[in-house]
Amino acid sequence: MAHIVDRWYKTVVGPDGKSRQVPKPECGQGMRYRVRYVAPDGREKSQSFPDKKKRDAQAFLANVQADILRDCRVTGELRCGI
Repeated sequence: MAHIVDRWYKTVVGPDGKSRQVPKPECGQGMRYRVRYVAPDGREKSQSFPDKKKRDAQAFLANVQADILRDCRVTGELRCGI
């Protein structure tokens, strides 16, 4: 399973039942988004992306998920059929 983690904000549900973003203590430090996934060899891997690059993180996540579904090796050097 692969997913994107926002390292700066967390979602909390208020007393009114509405969700809102609350800054984490690390807000503004380092890369904001982290794509986490389990490689075919069973090890957890991740790739980080800066603020305002969520679309890049989503595109990377889509590629990783497609490679996993095609049973390809998920590394920076090798992609299936590319």
